Amino acid sequence: MIFYVIIGIILLTLFVGLILPNERKAERTAIFSTSPESIFNLITDNRNWKWRSNLKEVQILESAGDNEIFKEIQKKGQAITFKVKSKIPYSRYEIEIIEANGFTGYWTGTLEETDNGGTELTFTEYATIKNPFIKVLSYLFFDLGSTIDQYLGDIAKAIGEEYNKHASDQQK
Repeated sequence: MIFYVIIGIILLTLFVGLILPNERKAERTAIFSTSPESIFNLITDNRNWKWRSNLKEVQILESAGDNEIFKEIQKKGQAITFKVKSKIPYSRYEIEIIEANGFTGYWTGTLEETDNGGTELTFTEYATIKNPFIKVLSYLFFDLGSTIDQYLGDIAKAIGEEYNKHASDQQK
């Protein structure tokens, strides 16, 4: 009987994982009084990462101008390797997730100057998960939006401002 229950749970998880979409998306926008140049320089300098509250270490694996591959090691132990896809000074920073535990994807940050010289900062994260079991776990235990919120909170603290969420969560 226990065997059939376990098989049933496995099959149900597999079925749910197969019907869930492979791509998840979360987006957040915040407005800061700090200039786009200052924020851009902060978020693109992977050698100066100590302002990030969730990281234990960042390792630069390859660096050739703006083409950089780096590994973020979180305090919880998970390591994610990224590759810079696009780095347009003061307006756009895009990185690709090239190695993580069961998923791939990319992350985009756009910076727009506000009327008063501040920054409207929007981060969008896309995670692609093909394994149906990991996909179910990701929906249960991994909130992409809260990851972006923490990052924006760390930015705010680093620049001496407060993070007030501007846009609603558009997580899928």
